[in-house]
Amino acid sequence: MTDNTNNYFHVRPIAQVIEEGRLEKPRRKIVGAFVYENTVSYFYAPPNYGKSMAVFQFAHAAATGTSVAGCSALLNECEPKVVLAVDLENDAQTLYERHEQVIASGDPLLLENLIYLHEPVSERPLFNYDLLLKILDIAVEKKAELIIIDNISKLLPDLLKAEEVTRFIEFLNRMRIQTGASIVIIAHTVKFNPAVAVLPTSFYGSSMIGNFFKEIFYLDKTRDGRYFFCHAKTKHREIYNESVPVVTLGDHPVVGTGFTYEALFPLSDVQLPLSTAPEKSTRKYSLSNYRSELARIEQMGIKRNTIAEMCNVTRAAISKILSAPD
Repeated sequence: MTDNTNNYFHVRPIAQVIEEGRLEKPRRKIVGAFVYENTVSYFYAPPNYGKSMAVFQFAHAAATGTSVAGCSALLNECEPKVVLAVDLENDAQTLYERHEQVIASGDPLLLENLIYLHEPVSERPLFNYDLLLKILDIAVEKKAELIIIDNISKLLPDLLKAEEVTRFIEFLNRMRIQTGASIVIIAHTVKFNPAVAVLPTSFYGSSMIGNFFKEIFYLDKTRDGRYFFCHAKTKHREIYNESVPVVTLGDHPVVGTGFTYEALFPLSDVQLPLSTAPEKSTRKYSLSNYRSELARIEQMGIKRNTIAEMCNVTRAAISKILSAPD
């Protein structure tokens, strides 16, 4: 029996919650355990590590119903999907030079599923929500099932402002609900030393990114110059942060230039040394700074219950932080 006395929460007994969950459409893998259906994922890497080529490979696999690799970590469980690739980084010539091979190696009809968006140089450039609304309009028109945006800098120029990050992530969630599409946002790390490991906290921006995105993964180099994908955060049971899929970057028979899967390796066997230097000041958050970010979010009209859910803590914890003395 549902209790309707509370007009904010959806109140029902656990048996009903479990039954409602059972009736939901299962979230299948699109890019293995790293991108699922009905999710918003955040993918970051240092510059020049090949994340744009990885993104192309993700998009191509989803559009053609193929897998980046046959291992569980990179398996595609879905039929071909309509993919909207919003490329704010690479022009047509760059894509030709890297990926001409897809025209000869792929089914022309399935390749129609992969739709690229490039900004016209003749138009006034758009930023932030103006640009997101244009993407949303085309996603609805094309009935996109996967939206990949490369990269976040044009959409959210100031990644250090907690209130802007919060609004942005809320917009992405509404876009996911409205279109039914999965969304992958591409980002970059803070300034880094290529001789040390990328960490789960190495993304650039407000700490709210780590709190509000439920799915985060990154690309890093191995000690011997190969690469691997690693989870920084996931809500799914299958997680790759102790054993990771290792790949090589180079000539690829399907996508021209891309990543080829080798095997799963223990992260401790392939990871570069961890930095012994202190993190940059932009990554350090004192209690007062964290409280200031939470206070700005609350001032936007977001209830403490919602903030607590986003941060994966209790409401009491949020209240305690906000009421703590300086």
